[in-house]
Amino acid sequence: MQKLPTQPYKGTRDLLSDEMSVRTQLFEALLQQAEQGEVLLLTNALVMAELVWTLESFYKLSKAEVEEKVLAVLNTPGLEVVDGELVLQAVVWYVEKNVDFMDAYNGPG
Repeated sequence: MQKLPTQPYKGTRDLLSDEMSVRTQLFEALLQQAEQGEVLLLTNALVMAELVWTLESFYKLSKAEVEEKVLAVLNTPGLEVVDGELVLQAVVWYVEKNVDFMDAYNGPG
């Protein structure tokens, strides 16, 4: 059996950085098109919940910082969030009532 190298190829990081750079440029161009009304971007509450989870779990942001990021997404020109008003209320309760985002989204039931 062939032994695998213990160190990754030194060019991998640069390759991934270049790929991310291209993706970032494409994404920024798409956002600009949305802002100019050329396209309408659409997302939903599940994506917003994943955003909240990632910001909390991976980036270790506080609830106030997460709220700031969610509000920025909700206020992005040319981007529509399905049930955006519900997402807005959920992120407010998430901070004010110190509850899980999905619990706030599902509301007092």
